[in-house]
Amino acid sequence: MTTNVIGSHLVTEIKGYASHGNDLMIDHPGRIDKNGFDKELTLSEIVRIAVENDSNFILRASPDAKWYIKTKRTAEYIEELLSTGKHLRCYGARKNRKSVIYIISKLE
Repeated sequence: MTTNVIGSHLVTEIKGYASHGNDLMIDHPGRIDKNGFDKELTLSEIVRIAVENDSNFILRASPDAKWYIKTKRTAEYIEELLSTGKHLRCYGARKNRKSVIYIISKLE
């Protein structure tokens, strides 16, 4: 698990876990197909899009995959994910070595 500061937000990166379903439907030029965003977007660009649309959860299945902005996750979900490092079955998550979850929180 690593953290980065992007603008006024702390972005926590957790490798090896995925969370399926609940994609946030956003009308944006970087959007591809029904869901997902262009893989050429940078992490800072996708974080900005997520924050502008009140999301705190981003998924990327591999370094060459599209970005997915998920609906806002609860504090309990994020706290359990960060404390245990385990995926939560209630959200339909599954382990995937190449996937990365990004959790966005406001810097205080």
